[in-house]
Amino acid sequence: MKLVYWIRSESNVIGAEKDSIYSLSKENLIDELEKLWGKTLGIDKSKEAYTASWVFAALTDFNGRLQARDIVRLL
Repeated sequence: MKLVYWIRSESNVIGAEKDSIYSLSKENLIDELEKLWGKTLGIDKSKEAYTASWVFAALTDFNGRLQARDIVRLL
């Protein structure tokens, strides 16, 4: 998630600040990334999966490892 936030800060998308990457908690990081991809996969009131957990689950392998190239490809 920090890589996504860093890419967002480098791209000047939705006001991400590079200096705050390491000071954000996991919850704050997810809140910031919701500005990029929304809270859920549908509209915010839908009963679809939460986007942050879906992105992590969709991009990891069966051992829970995530490759940076997959995140960049998604974005």
